[in-house]
Amino acid sequence: RYASIGNGASIGNGASIGRRASIGRYASIGNGASIGNGASIGNRASIGYGEQWDRSPLYITGTRHPVNVFGFACLSIGCEQHPLDWWRDNYESVGREEGYTEAQISEYREYIWLAARWCGLPWGAE
Repeated sequence: RYASIGNGASIGNGASIGRRASIGRYASIGNGASIGNGASIGNRASIGYGEQWDRSPLYITGTRHPVNVFGFACLSIGCEQHPLDWWRDNYESVGREEGYTEAQISEYREYIWLAARWCGLPWGAE
């Protein structure tokens, strides 16, 4: 619903497009890729095979679950994947729901703020 695909755009097998998502002209999305609701990809953008990072991706082995940055300013903790801003606002409630101790909640807060600094987000320096 409301998704649009520009002229010459291609979508790989198993790819999905969320509501109100748009894909620019000549953009391509690799097999198995997923775009969330409200996401937008500009003209001639490419995601998937051949994506380049200017440094190694951030990956941390925490006491409960692994933590890693994927894409720009998105963080995975265990099987939960959300933008860093979402984690900033919800890490305590998620930690409690997952049975983390107060010490672990504090530990993962530090990982979230570290990831924010790594991505260059201003609130990561707080």
